Amino acid sequence: MSKLLPKSANRIPRRHRLGRILLVGCLLGLSARAAVTVSVESVGAAPGERAVVRVFLDQAIRIAGGTFVLHLPEFVTPGPAVTTSDTAGFLIASHAEAGRLAVSLARSTGLPAGPTVAFSFPIRVSADAPQGNHALAWERSELFSDGLELAANVTSDGRLVVLAPPADTDADGLPDPWENRFFRGLGSGPDEDFDADGASNRAELLAGTDPSSAESVFRVGRFEAGGTDGAPRVAIEWEGDPDRSYEVFWSDGPLGSGNVWHPVYRPVFEINGSVFRWTDDGTRTRTPPLRNRERYYRISGDRP
Repeated sequence: MSKLLPKSANRIPRRHRLGRILLVGCLLGLSARAAVTVSVESVGAAPGERAVVRVFLDQAIRIAGGTFVLHLPEFVTPGPAVTTSDTAGFLIASHAEAGRLAVSLARSTGLPAGPTVAFSFPIRVSADAPQGNHALAWERSELFSDGLELAANVTSDGRLVVLAPPADTDADGLPDPWENRFFRGLGSGPDEDFDADGASNRAELLAGTDPSSAESVFRVGRFEAGGTDGAPRVAIEWEGDPDRSYEVFWSDGPLGSGNVWHPVYRPVFEINGSVFRWTDDGTRTRTPPLRNRERYYRISGDRP
């Protein structure tokens, strides 16, 4: 089964304030007696790792939107907030920077069944993060009814538990659990190519591929160029890891020292098991592909 995942790496200056999103559609009135609980889920991660934090709005069946600001530890860098499948009827916008995330949420097509609204965002914990419990605390939480009137809400803070980094007994840069999982021991070094697929063990660790299988390697496995109705498209597939973060870059070439790689704005990946697929139809790369009969792509992976 496939699923769609958005991704972005944009950052903005500190204290940038969000404009409120205009609401679309006919919304129900809000009961003054219902107080919405806004809570952030606690999460654990080791230094240098990534994690996903989830936010829940309980008893929010008649909430039309809201704005939120969440403080995180300074060693945490958040990514953009996204709605979950339970919150598909909402529009969301976010501004993320180290130690802070600001979010605006607004209903566009109606609430789904059920009283809970949720969104999530990724975080990266810096390599020098101190171990222990650290607060994920709300600075502001404002909810609005259909008339843009403030609605009662209470907030519940969460925590980030910074765990001890994974052991590396032989100090070769390959974590012991990873080596034991794939090699059943610590005998294979970072520069070796255990499965003889052209990628070193270190490269496979970074890419999130299986270093014991020559069929699992970070490279384009399928490339399709075509399209219908005069709308050219290019589709790219590669072996990846759903826990990894990937970026796609494009250029109209030619390749060389003066070449400029442009990041794809908020690429949407179709993920089927360990296979990632991205389609370039021109909507996120300024112009339709192959208009000049030449286009190049580059994919980069980020270790959690």
